[in-house]
Amino acid sequence: MVSKRLEAIAKMIPPYHHIADVGCDHGYLIIEAIQKYDVTKAIAIDNKEGPLYASQNNIKKNNLEKYVRFSLSDGISDIDNDTEAVIIAGMDGQLIIKILSNSEKLNSIKRLIVQPNRNTYEVRKFLMENQFKIIDEDVIKDGNKFYEIILAEKGQNFTYTEDELQFGPVNLQKMSNDFKEKIKADIIHLKGLSKDILKIQEKIEKMEKILCM
Repeated sequence: MVSKRLEAIAKMIPPYHHIADVGCDHGYLIIEAIQKYDVTKAIAIDNKEGPLYASQNNIKKNNLEKYVRFSLSDGISDIDNDTEAVIIAGMDGQLIIKILSNSEKLNSIKRLIVQPNRNTYEVRKFLMENQFKIIDEDVIKDGNKFYEIILAEKGQNFTYTEDELQFGPVNLQKMSNDFKEKIKADIIHLKGLSKDILKIQEKIEKMEKILCM
């Protein structure tokens, strides 16, 4: 059974049918995308042989290998010209930025779906600076962890406020239960820290203000 996190990511793929999953791990996202969301062509990309082999095995077990090309490579340098949507999930935000910065193919991608484990502010700022507009977001609680998922598409020049970069422009509109629960958990975490008390208090006040919106 696919995790809530991967299910939420897969739901963001339509209406596109040609995808690339960077850091494909066990291939579960690609399987979900083909079986439920009409993906007809996928590239499973990983820079380690082990995860790529596991992905290949799982996809073959589901008789879906005819839809998938496997690539032992870094980033998006090996995506096809007809790749419409690229997914990069479960990595540090700085690594996601590095992967996207090192490829000339960034501007040919119609949709980016990213799920950074950390440094989400920096990822949103990178998207803004490269004219990718955030058109949807989700905060998903899966087990005891919270995951932020960002869907972005190429757009015109625009700017986000500091609050929008930190919390997400769509998250601030949706104010989902998981989003609010994540902020509450972040406040509890910050209150347990002892360094930079003034700076921490400013962050807490900002988060409490967001919860009252």
